[in-house]
Amino acid sequence: METTNFTDTEIKKILTQYKNKRNREKAEYHEVKKKDPEWCRVNNERSKKHYHDNIDKKREIYQENKKFVNARNMWRYYVNLERQNDFITKHPDKVEYLKENGIECKAPCEEDGNIFKMFSE
Repeated sequence: METTNFTDTEIKKILTQYKNKRNREKAEYHEVKKKDPEWCRVNNERSKKHYHDNIDKKREIYQENKKFVNARNMWRYYVNLERQNDFITKHPDKVEYLKENGIECKAPCEEDGNIFKMFSE
């Protein structure tokens, strides 16, 4: 596989061109397309069709992530109540599952009572 080496000026030029293109597209959307009722109708139909064509995929993704989202939301609930210790003792299986998926469930530091210290470590 061949790699292409760009100079700094070429990289800056490419990034500037991309940024300008995105700004033009954004401006066209807000100034032209969004105000055109025909375009809005066609876009609405396209999005409805996409929703109905992919409803099974969304359902499958939901089922795959259901356990993780449930555990993560429960952890966040206990964090907001400042009751992380209760979560850790009541739901050790969920703590382990979250740890496997990259979320560290730690109790707040008790020596100074600062619950935000656990996020700065």
